[in-house]
Amino acid sequence: MSSLRLLRSLRRLSQVFCMALFIWLLLATFYHGVVEGDQQAVDALPYPVSLFLQFDPLAALSMLFATGTLYEDLLWSLVIVVLTIFLGRVFCGWICPLGALSQFVAWIGSRRLTKKRIALNQSGRHQRIKYMILFFFLGGALFGTLQVGLLDPLCLLIRSLGLSILPAFDNLLRTVLDLLSGESELARSGHGLLDDYFLGPRSLTFYGGSVLGLLFIGILLLNRLVPRFFCRFVCPLGALLGLLSRFSLLSLKVDREACTNCGLCAAGCQGAAGCHAAAAAGAKDSGGGGAAWRSAECLMCFNCTASCKQGAVSFGFHVPEEGRESGIGLSRRGFLASSLAGAACVPLVRASAGPPRHPAPELIRPPGACGEEEFLDRCIKCGQCMKVCPNHAIHPAALQGGLEGIWSPVVIPRIGYCEPSCNLCSQVCPTGAIRAFTEEDKKANKVRIGTAFFDVGLCIPWSQGRPCMVCEEFCPPSPKAIWFETMLMTRSDGTTAEIPLPRVEPERCTGCGGCEKVCPLPDRSAIRVTSRGESRHKNRVSPT
Repeated sequence: MSSLRLLRSLRRLSQVFCMALFIWLLLATFYHGVVEGDQQAVDALPYPVSLFLQFDPLAALSMLFATGTLYEDLLWSLVIVVLTIFLGRVFCGWICPLGALSQFVAWIGSRRLTKKRIALNQSGRHQRIKYMILFFFLGGALFGTLQVGLLDPLCLLIRSLGLSILPAFDNLLRTVLDLLSGESELARSGHGLLDDYFLGPRSLTFYGGSVLGLLFIGILLLNRLVPRFFCRFVCPLGALLGLLSRFSLLSLKVDREACTNCGLCAAGCQGAAGCHAAAAAGAKDSGGGGAAWRSAECLMCFNCTASCKQGAVSFGFHVPEEGRESGIGLSRRGFLASSLAGAACVPLVRASAGPPRHPAPELIRPPGACGEEEFLDRCIKCGQCMKVCPNHAIHPAALQGGLEGIWSPVVIPRIGYCEPSCNLCSQVCPTGAIRAFTEEDKKANKVRIGTAFFDVGLCIPWSQGRPCMVCEEFCPPSPKAIWFETMLMTRSDGTTAEIPLPRVEPERCTGCGGCEKVCPLPDRSAIRVTSRGESRHKNRVSPT
């Protein structure tokens, strides 16, 4: 018994370690430097911040279906595949940070053994929903739309924490510091610690972050109704690993004579795998339930073995005995219906976007992004590029790219511009949706993201006849893309003056958005960047 409890303790330590590593890598993704003045280059990231995503077999498989290729960084996911075939769903029970967080939320205040707790941990038909979700996403991927990142647990957790929960917590801490300490040395020290070790020196508010945060909080609260609600009923990655673990070599073994049907094993079952000993031993009419052990649902938490006082439950590498049910509870009809539904949704989600040759002008993708169709086939909407952007320029899309592109990255220049010396977004992209590029590529205008245009009805020199040179002073290319044409203008009082009127040289403009960011108008900028002229399309629309 002591060795079994030690195994459970090791599993808990593994969960704590993986969660701590996940949070540490998440914080490392936020850029902690300052981009200003004559800084020549943005520092490279010293850590493998996309480590968890590179081990995600669902991301690898879905991208393989969508593009016909497997990105080399995702080959690490084969490690999880092999572990699952031999040991079952150890990723879900020992590694997955969202699974650990969900179990913790369900565990708070629910440690007493009750009939309700035992009943909630019984296996049921609703658990097949996650397999339907999996086949729905894979069916869509096979026909060209990659949407699995919407519910992939790693993408969901990175996106929710990185774009909503952590920025909200950072703003809360800074507000409390200012209220309690004002301009004191303590407040300055506190802000310094947050700048160096938390999210960096910027005040972060991501476009649509409140929606992401509320959805995430709702998912966590559902665990108060049913333990591991997301894992049992929704998680497509868990469904994929469940398929792989149907015939895992590590399986449950029950001593039928020793089992007293006390229900302790059912009370601690995290996956609702029907793993209580009485059921597995064939006690169909007992109070413990009647479902056989379902290997596809077992999270290998070993709570059943650690809690059994009679030692009737054990795991070992042996030929599965009777009482094991390796099926997923989904019929062939359900499999076909889910897959075909995913395929049928492809033209529906694409109907909400504009034609490929005429994309929405505000759909400005990060530098190095693939062409729009390939980009959507590769992007898993993890949010890594958004968190790492030093100028806070990249945000989750709403409907700029239609339903298919929701939560994919877009540049919003009015919030932040694309730093000419930065290529961090290409460093953290786990799927190659943003291809690698260098600072020299940016300076040579090889990764152009758009073109700036003046609104002469808003521009101060054009509309008011008063000089304004802010956009030209900030324009980073050399020679500058913004230049002035001096014209003689007649004012309303009849006087005349020579006014320098700003213009854009399209061939020099990189679309960085710096001019739009610094435009002194308080509301709508008089110079705006659109996706016209972006270099990621071979047959792109001419910027002129």
